This record gives sequence, structure tokens and C-alpha cells, in this order.
Amino acid sequence: MGLFDIFKFSDNNEQEKAVSSRLEHKLRQLLPNSSDSELLKNACIAGLLARVAYADMKIDPQEIIGMQKALTQWSELDPAQVEVVTTVAVEEMVELAGIENHRYCPSLNELMNNDQKYNLLKSLFNIAASDGSVESVEAEEIRLICQGLLLEHKHFISAQATVIEFLAALK
Repeated sequence: MGLFDIFKFSDNNEQEKAVSSRLEHKLRQLLPNSSDSELLKNACIAGLLARVAYADMKIDPQEIIGMQKALTQWSELDPAQVEVVTTVAVEEMVELAGIENHRYCPSLNELMNNDQKYNLLKSLFNIAASDGSVESVEAEEIRLICQGLLLEHKHFISAQATVIEFLAALK
């Protein structure tokens, strides 16, 4: 099984194979000194960023800035990796957002500890809030991601509390 086989759904779908191949090529080009596990981790993080940012079927320029700020603040990625993950998430937004969470989360569960996954949740909420409001569809997407990352509901509640003033459900 290849590094990016998690992004392939069937042997017959040429479009999915193209997305997988393009994503792997792009990440290898942008992060040439990264290990396979680092590339896979960054691809999965980019996918989850895309799923949350595109949950409302539009991408606000503030969400792109929010991705960079959130990753810089909460992740353990260096500035070059933050730029690459954000770039890939934006350039491949529609394709990455169309891949279900269950394709991303198992790899992240193997590659990240609970603190790192919790920080990722906080990043996702910060991205959702960066356009001024965390919509219910975005919060629900993050809740599903939380479950896929095998975190407890208290992690979701705690991460959500970091953006409580932006929750559309409370306005």
C-alpha cells in the first residue's frame, strides 16, 4: 500500500487516483526533506482544514488567514510547514473537502498524541471562527472530526469554548 492510498476509494476511480497522485507530488515538491509519515500527517491536516473551511460550501479569505494563524499558534509545525499545509488545503480545497473524515483520522491517530490532536481541534475552531461566526455546520464537522480522532467529548467542548463568542448558535 502506497503512502497516499488512504485517499483512494476504489481501483476504478481515475479522478480519485489523480487527486492522490497530485497531492503526494505537491507535498513532496514543497517539503522535499520530510519523511513519508510527515507528508501523510500534513496531507491529513490539510484535508481536515479544508473540510472545516469549506463546510459551508464557500471559502472566506479570512479563513485562509485563520488557517495560517491557527496552525502557527496551536500546531507543532514550523513556519514552512504551516505555509505548505495552508497552500495545499486552499489549492486542493474542493477535492480534500470531499474526502470523508474516516480517511484522514486513522493516520492522524497513529501519528499524533492526544495533546496534538486536541490542538488540531482548537485550530479547526479558530479557522471556523475566522470569518466572524462558527456556523452549526462547521461545529458539527469538528464534532465528527473529534470522534474520528478518538478524543472525548470534553475535548470538543473545551476546544469550542476557545471561540465561544463566535458561536452562531448562541447569537
